[in-house]
Amino acid sequence: MTDGSTGTIVTECTFSQNFVNGFDSGAFYCNNFVQNKYDPWGGPECSSPDPIDYYYGGVKYTGHVGNYWDLYTGLDTDSNGIGDTPFGCDAYPLMGPWEDGVILPPPELGRPIAVNDEYVTLQDQLLVVPAPGIVGNDKGPYYMLTYDPVSIQFMKGDLEPHGDGSFLYTPPPGWTGMTHFSYCLSMYPDSGGEMLLESCALVTIHVKKPSVPVPELPSAGVALAMAAGIWGVSALLRCRRDS
Repeated sequence: MTDGSTGTIVTECTFSQNFVNGFDSGAFYCNNFVQNKYDPWGGPECSSPDPIDYYYGGVKYTGHVGNYWDLYTGLDTDSNGIGDTPFGCDAYPLMGPWEDGVILPPPELGRPIAVNDEYVTLQDQLLVVPAPGIVGNDKGPYYMLTYDPVSIQFMKGDLEPHGDGSFLYTPPPGWTGMTHFSYCLSMYPDSGGEMLLESCALVTIHVKKPSVPVPELPSAGVALAMAAGIWGVSALLRCRRDS
């Protein structure tokens, strides 16, 4: 499938290994998208226009449904088979593949899914991220971790990346702000030596100024007690001077 499919209602299909990332019009829901290149984008046509009946975990539900995307990494905190957060154009992403009115349990991932990371360090302070580092929150198996040299070249500061996901980062002297680099996970090389099933993510590093501790002020009760104590000492001194 290519970009920009128009004027079509498509349900209960499986799209695999396509360069899919948008639909200009029509409706797409109750489909399975696996091993595709891009996240979905577009309008609300990526979910059912009306609530429908479906089963998940042996329980019947009625509601809007979207599609299953194996790139989706959201949660389902109410356990109804629908992701808590939208995924591109899909407001109701399915937690597992759709099959004849049933949302199946999420399958074991057969491909890598890289997830964005964020780290915080202080001004002029070395950031040490131990293994598994940036791959600790990623999903699925992968064959190789590669860092994007262009993103590293344009970073603020110096990065020392390692193949196990760990890295060292040194910010520029006196600098504060935000900088980025990206990396990719690849599943396996094809016969031509190129990597297939690649998934990439962005790593954001925040460099902040050290916080200045603010002295705690005494509470109202303590302040009154202190004032009473000072007044009492003053009165005692006056009494002694008068005696």
